[in-house]
Amino acid sequence: MKINIALLLLSFMCIVHTHAQTFVINGNGKKFNDQDIIYLTYSKDGKQLLDSAYVKNKTFRFEGTIDQPIKASLYRNENPFLIDISTDSKSIYLEEGTIEIIANKSLNDARAKGTLLNADLERLNKQTRYNRLNSARASKEYEDQADLPASEEKTQLSREAAAAYDRYVLDQLAFAEKNPTAIVSLDILVNATKMSKYADQIALIYTKIPTEVQQSERGQLIAANLEKAKKTSVGDPAPWFMIPDLEGNGVALQDFKGKYILIDFWASWCLPCREENPNLIHVYNTYKDKGLVIIGISLDTKREDLIKAIEEDKLPWLQLADFQGNLSAVRYDYGINAIPANVLIGPDMRILAKDLKGQVLQDRLKEIFKE
Repeated sequence: MKINIALLLLSFMCIVHTHAQTFVINGNGKKFNDQDIIYLTYSKDGKQLLDSAYVKNKTFRFEGTIDQPIKASLYRNENPFLIDISTDSKSIYLEEGTIEIIANKSLNDARAKGTLLNADLERLNKQTRYNRLNSARASKEYEDQADLPASEEKTQLSREAAAAYDRYVLDQLAFAEKNPTAIVSLDILVNATKMSKYADQIALIYTKIPTEVQQSERGQLIAANLEKAKKTSVGDPAPWFMIPDLEGNGVALQDFKGKYILIDFWASWCLPCREENPNLIHVYNTYKDKGLVIIGISLDTKREDLIKAIEEDKLPWLQLADFQGNLSAVRYDYGINAIPANVLIGPDMRILAKDLKGQVLQDRLKEIFKE
């Protein structure tokens, strides 16, 4: 066992070294067309980069340099900066070496091989394939009815989509637990810590990660996100705050003691946040006269952007903002790693639940107000 761990750690340390690394992507799409455009996007030095290449004789190629292995995405005939939802894409890792992309009709069915991290990613994709595809299917079925009036069918689709996504995340966490030193696993944990419901399970997995890996950049980010989540566990007192409303008047959380309070963390630029707004409007109209208060806390930096979004989405509840964006102190006080996020607080000012969305939120409020 000691030899195996030593080899894993040696592999990990070799992967994360930070000298300039050259990557090459050689792609082949059996049924791709000449003049198809393949887009490559990834982050470097804090900036989101976009590159592109034309398909010629069913093939395409990229070459570049990175400081360390990073996640990236390939898109076919879809500029990712101009779309909301992709229909033809592939996630990969950029790392030193030659990455072979083998596709048939689209990038959706492509395989990546030739480098260690992409081999790990393909292994993850294989092990999670059933629940990943089910989650995508359930999500699309619900989205197809998102603009339709409330119905029993729509309610059931929402529940099925949430349950399918949960099974997919649990599959990923199971992979991470079995492969604690893999960078792919660390990235799974970084993403999953943005959803507070998985914090306890991630904390257990984190204890199994070797100290050397915990001290890596990704390992430290997981630890920091878990520490944030601890600040606002269910049952804990809700952190106090006073934040200006849109007229500049300070509003304190304590002003609403005795009511059920749903704090909604969002921003005008956050598409998933705004997609959830119709659901929030529904629960607000249903329970506002029964003791429910919704408080929007925006992570916008520009007042005009926030006001425009409020008007476009017709949001009737109280909105607060200090226009510090991601540097807003209340974001750290509540351990918010990503938006949309929400916190449900009871009349005694203790946290009842976190990150309730869609039908799950409706069901919890129905239970509280005994409808």
